[in-house]
Amino acid sequence: MNLLHNNKVKMIVLDMAGTTVNEGGIIYKTLFNTLKSFNYDVNEDDIKSWHGLNKYHVLDKYINKRDYCKTCSKNKYQKRKLDVYKTFEGNLKMEYFYENNINLIDDTLPETLNKIRSRNIKVALNTGYPRDIQETIIEKLSMNEFIDSYISSEDVEFSRPYPFMIYKLMEMHKIESSSQVIKVGDTTNDILEGANARCYKSIGVLSGAETKEELIEAGADLILDNVTQLIE
Repeated sequence: MNLLHNNKVKMIVLDMAGTTVNEGGIIYKTLFNTLKSFNYDVNEDDIKSWHGLNKYHVLDKYINKRDYCKTCSKNKYQKRKLDVYKTFEGNLKMEYFYENNINLIDDTLPETLNKIRSRNIKVALNTGYPRDIQETIIEKLSMNEFIDSYISSEDVEFSRPYPFMIYKLMEMHKIESSSQVIKVGDTTNDILEGANARCYKSIGVLSGAETKEELIEAGADLILDNVTQLIE
């Protein structure tokens, strides 16, 4: 792909769930089931709006709407919030790590990303996963063998579609301009994140949550079936 055959690109930022990691939408199902278990007013139509977001921010939206008010006990509110968080984390870990429900999006992903790295292009992961979940996935799938760095939405104040995860990765790798960065992801919020960071390109992939039409509408510069096509 001509995008990578020049000196312009210094880093590629890849989303995890649906882009580099195949997990069948488990994280969104787990969010939904956790909220339902606490009797929050949530329906399946809400799920699309969660794509690519910090998962704790999704939980907070529902917790704050029902449980936070001026007359509520602060301790009671904090306890409910902690209970919901811990239930979500426990459910997610059970689904991911005890049921062996995750794998790489493609068996050739390590080869693909190492070919990209051989061209002096940094490969970084970003995600709306909790950081400890992110690190456990990276370890479980041996992803440190074919990436250079990673960041979680927990590491910045504002997650996607804000550009701050990309900016922090640029700082880590001493990359001067976002015009030297390509962002790749499977959701509208991934594409908007790349656009808001003014990346060279924001590329959508069809291996995850959203359709070609949705990614085009979000402003994707290019649509691929999956991330391994980056080097074709």
